[in-house]
Amino acid sequence: MNSSFEVSAGRRQLFLGDAGIAEVRNLTRTLHQPQKRGAIVRSSKPHQTIQTVSTPVWDPDEKLFKFWVIGTDESYRISLDGLHWTAGPKQTNGVSMAVRDPNDPNPKYRYKAALGNDGFAVSPNGIN
Repeated sequence: MNSSFEVSAGRRQLFLGDAGIAEVRNLTRTLHQPQKRGAIVRSSKPHQTIQTVSTPVWDPDEKLFKFWVIGTDESYRISLDGLHWTAGPKQTNGVSMAVRDPNDPNPKYRYKAALGNDGFAVSPNGIN
């Protein structure tokens, strides 16, 4: 399987190694200093905090990021840009993380979540 691809001149591309690179010509590798932006996901209630145990998930169908969090009254956040988050439209019944499986042939099983000692859950949208 050929996994190489071409990056057009003048375009930036994030590489996390050399996977997919067949040939290197006229390339300068630059590692930029990350910029600290502070917490981007905060509780909507000033006296409460939230924890995260996973990363945000991009949903190409809904064109937004989904993020499961652990909080007293909060468990699900959404964002259009990955920087500005709002509470999701529904609670997730204690699910603290979920993954999106784009390869499952059944769309009803698109999202999968581990429920600790209670087994696993599947969902078409990560909520219900």
